[in-house]
Amino acid sequence: MLSRLAISLPLLFFMKIAFTICTNNYLSMARAAAESFKRHNPDYFFIIGIIDPPDPALAKWYEGYRMLFCSELQITDLHEMAQRYTIVELSCALKSFFTKHIIQEHPLASEVLYIDSDLYFYSDVTAVSNLHQEHDIILTPHLIRPMTFDGKQPDEIAYLATGTYNGGFFSLKVSDNSKRFVNWWCERMREYCYYNLEKGLFVDQKWLNLVPVFFDRVYIHKDPGYNICYWNLHERNVECIDGRYLVNGSSPLVFYHFSSINLKEGILFFKQQDRFTDLDLPVIRQLFIDYRAAVFAEGFEETNKSKSYFSSVFQQYTTSTLKKTLKGRIKLWVKNNVKPATKERLKRRLKGIIGS
Repeated sequence: MLSRLAISLPLLFFMKIAFTICTNNYLSMARAAAESFKRHNPDYFFIIGIIDPPDPALAKWYEGYRMLFCSELQITDLHEMAQRYTIVELSCALKSFFTKHIIQEHPLASEVLYIDSDLYFYSDVTAVSNLHQEHDIILTPHLIRPMTFDGKQPDEIAYLATGTYNGGFFSLKVSDNSKRFVNWWCERMREYCYYNLEKGLFVDQKWLNLVPVFFDRVYIHKDPGYNICYWNLHERNVECIDGRYLVNGSSPLVFYHFSSINLKEGILFFKQQDRFTDLDLPVIRQLFIDYRAAVFAEGFEETNKSKSYFSSVFQQYTTSTLKKTLKGRIKLWVKNNVKPATKERLKRRLKGIIGS
């Protein structure tokens, strides 16, 4: 009780809130993100949103930050959403609900900033806060200049499919305008947070394409020091000069987005792209080595073992549904018995027999 009070009281003196969300098994990454953010931005109060129920085995890793558990949001149809959405889809959907709850829970807050749990900060976000003097909603794009089509992935077409703006970082000046945005986003996330490119959906992120059209005072922050990741390294050269990381010679590196990595095996460029290898960019490789050490220091080996409750809800519901039909039972058999490398070939053969 005293530790919760000690964390809550300082919030009275903060007008700006930053937060991330994660499942229990991503808690070490969330803690590393929070620590790096607070080190460079001490004027923000930081909240870690936990999608899963509390796990007693992780009690010591819940200390030091305000932990906001999903049950506190009191989402009436949460269980039904968990049955329809994979854990990745559900996590993306709940981002908007955590945002809404934090705004409602902290009426004195003037700014609310979100970061994905796989971000790591190297500088402050003062420029973003200054932009809120004129803008309510701040987004960052995946790309800030045209690409050369070199046959590598991802290319511009990939972001026509998955979204112009990255959903891993946004900042809001609390206003009627930004509240309308959050309410709109929540309603869309209840029903349409699927990873379904054929239907034009890519979880919460694709919906951000509409934000500059539907809402006022939206700013697209194109600073090359923000949201660096595999998707834009072709346009952003990161160097370490006199102990500081600079992008394209002059912009401070604010944060790197460690998406699609393999922490356990120590692989930086693990999936989603074929433009770079770990040996191509030694500065980025060193950033990853240091980041991995920070995540492990925050309990990776303990927290990563935790099982996500809502992932099991989805799996149980999906399995029981599939068992009701022949087509479903075949899909289950393929999932449980066929190696990933041969699944696509088998799916193409079965498609002509049982339909897509």
